[in-house]
This record gives sequence, C-alpha cells and structure tokens, in this order.
Amino acid sequence: MDIIGRMTTSVHTTIALAWWMPDSADYTDVEYGPAGFAEGEGTSKPHITRNYYGYGTLMMSGLEPRTAYEVRMRNYCSHSDAMSEWFKFDTVTTWTDTTTEGINAVLQEQVSLRPNPATTRVLVASPVAMTRIVVTDLQGRTLLDRPAMADTAELDTSSWPRGTVIVTVHTAQGKAVKKLALR
Repeated sequence: MDIIGRMTTSVHTTIALAWWMPDSADYTDVEYGPAGFAEGEGTSKPHITRNYYGYGTLMMSGLEPRTAYEVRMRNYCSHSDAMSEWFKFDTVTTWTDTTTEGINAVLQEQVSLRPNPATTRVLVASPVAMTRIVVTDLQGRTLLDRPAMADTAELDTSSWPRGTVIVTVHTAQGKAVKKLALR
C-alpha cells in the first residue's frame, strides 16, 4: 500500500503535501516533526482520506524557518483490514528567505521553471519582462544575481550544488519566489 506519486512544496513556515494514494487505501495517517524525530513524538494528522481524483493533501503550517522536517505515512485498507508500516514520505526544509514583501500572487502562480527538477539548464518564464533573477541555496548564499530584460531566461545550472535552490524573479510588478530541484 505504498504512495504512488507525491509532491511537496515549502515556504517560510509552511509545507504543502500532496500524494496519490493507491485504490486500495481508504485513508492515510501522517506524522511529521524535525528530521530524525522519534515515532509517536511528532505532530499527528490521522485519517486523511483521498479525494475524488485519488490524492490526499495536507498543509503543515506554523513550522520553524530553515528547519528540515521529516514526514512519515501509513495507509489503511478496509478490504483487507490492514494498516501498512510507517514509511518515510519525504524530508522537506522550510525556506531561509523570510521576506514576503513584494511577492506578487499572480506572478507567483505564473512564473515557471522548466524542467524542474533540472540537471544542467533551466528555462525561467514570466508573463511579463523580468528585471533581475537571483538564485540562492538554502543557506542563503547567492549562486546567481543578474539583470534580465525579457520574459524568458535560460540559466546554466551545471556548476550549482545539487539539491534545492531558491529562484527569485523580479519584475516591475513585483517578485515571484520559486524552488528549483537540481539533480
């Protein structure tokens, strides 16, 4: 009864989870806490049912910034009256950037990074002309800070450390902040 698909997104103190549940699962129990927490000592969210499309969702809020959180799950199947063992779903780190001033909600939705995850290159696309692109690692170190004057930009990611980086796109209408996974 494993999870068959997943997605995680984190911001300053919130992590959003979505997972696609197998047809045999009636609900999922979720437990999360700082990475390495002992079973039973995390925050418990029991009996999350899947929606019409077959996936479960959970918003974890009020978290500490710059902290790695481990998420564990187990599924229950009423057909076989069986509960799976706890398994590690993901470890997600909340962002280091605490500044939300200037974030434009429309840009946040419409700015895209493709492909994501990326290996050697990523295309940044915006609905309006960008003025600057800044890329930082999760410790806040700047990997790239360059002016931009178009609605698309291709970035060479080959020299950046593997893992997650934060891409901030500045425009005349505000900014968008996105996560980019590097493999």
